[in-house]
Parts: sequence; structure tokens; C-alpha cells
Amino acid sequence: MNTSKPRLDKFEQPDFIARLRAGDETAYHEVVEELAMWFAVYTKRKFGINEEDAKDIIQDAIMTVYLKIELYQPARGKFVQWAFQILRNKCSESYIMQIMQLKTLGTFCSLKSRVLVKLRAEIQQTN
Repeated sequence: MNTSKPRLDKFEQPDFIARLRAGDETAYHEVVEELAMWFAVYTKRKFGINEEDAKDIIQDAIMTVYLKIELYQPARGKFVQWAFQILRNKCSESYIMQIMQLKTLGTFCSLKSRVLVKLRAEIQQTN
């Protein structure tokens, strides 16, 4: 990763967006290098996401930016704002998935407890 401070303003240049839309690998690598650093800070500060999960979310967000670049409309806002909205959506999706997993685990544990209580009661009745 690049250790110098990223220049996010270059992403707002029409020629950069055109290069990205054309599939220019150099433009894509610039997005990866420069946005990834900002995305990592944002996911930690705003969402408190651990580093390992953040890497997956950031990778997914950057890939989405690249794959959906045709949907970006400069008249509706800056590229960086659009990219960060994609990141926020990915963070929210991750959070929702974690909640669903915890609820599923909680339901499983609750069900397991009820089954164990019933089994104990049946064992006591047979003794």
C-alpha cells in the first residue's frame, strides 16, 4: 500500500473516470491503493469493524466500485462520495449479517435449552 497521503481529488477528474470506465488497470490500481487506506480508517472509526473483517468489506466495496462504475453519475455527486456510500452499504450489510447470525445462534441455543429441559424431564420420569 502506498504510504504517502492519498490525493482523492484526482478521482474527480473526468479523464480519470473515463479511464476507469474503459477498464484501465492503472486507474483501477490507483483506486485500490488510495481508497483502501481511507476505507480502512473509515470502517474502523465509523463502524468499529475489526481489521480482518474490514479487509473483506473493503475488498468487496472496491470491487463493487470497479464493477458498477458505469452507474456513477458525476452530476449527482463526487466519485469519492459515491464510493464511500458503497462502502457504507457494505458495512451495513456486514452488520446485518452478524446480527442475523447472532439471532440464529440465539434461537439455536434457546431451542437446544428447551430440548435439554424436555430430555431431562423425560429421563426423570422414566427413573
